[in-house]
Amino acid sequence: MTSTQETMPPVADGLPVLATLALYKPTAGRPTSGEIQMTTTVDESRVEYVAQMSGLAYVRVSSHQTGYVCDGVVVPYPQRPSEAHVFDFVADTWVDPRTLEQRKDAMRALVAQRRWEAETGGITMPNGMRVLTGRADRDNIAALILTAEAAGIAVVDFKAANGWGHLTLEEVREVARAIALHVQACFSAERAHHDAMKDLTEAEIDAYDLATLWPLTHNSIETQ
Repeated sequence: MTSTQETMPPVADGLPVLATLALYKPTAGRPTSGEIQMTTTVDESRVEYVAQMSGLAYVRVSSHQTGYVCDGVVVPYPQRPSEAHVFDFVADTWVDPRTLEQRKDAMRALVAQRRWEAETGGITMPNGMRVLTGRADRDNIAALILTAEAAGIAVVDFKAANGWGHLTLEEVREVARAIALHVQACFSAERAHHDAMKDLTEAEIDAYDLATLWPLTHNSIETQ
């Protein structure tokens, strides 16, 4: 294998001459381009031996660079669109090898994750009270309503995400109704995304916006 780059560096009297190489796997039909397998610095006299033993092509570089070899020169990779993309060393670009349906399945999983985050992220009531909406929080509110009704309790101490309050039983029911509406809106948004994705084409799928349709009332709330 031979280098396609610069000439050999000058020899300094009495000092070993070193060469830094980027060893790469040549691309079929494009031998001066390919994926770098390793970089190494060796004595100049061993360059061809190292290349022969590795079974790789090489280019001389000034430092241990990252990137890939393109027409005999090391260049940086362009930004990778996603973890699913693989690099095409013939076209010099990232490509997604998944089928259209596989890509839609991946998007559905992302939509489900967004719905979960919105569903459990909490809501803010009209009076400014912030309420957690995790499934355990919803169960607790439902249990509170049942036990308060059974015990004849008219006013309860209610721990919201941003502090305590005295709520009447009807006000607790209003919180429960608001949460139910919020949760249903999250699932409705997820379904709308699923319906919209059914007819997406290869040309449309990359531009599809997963950030739309979600309820505007959800917040990211930390338990206090």
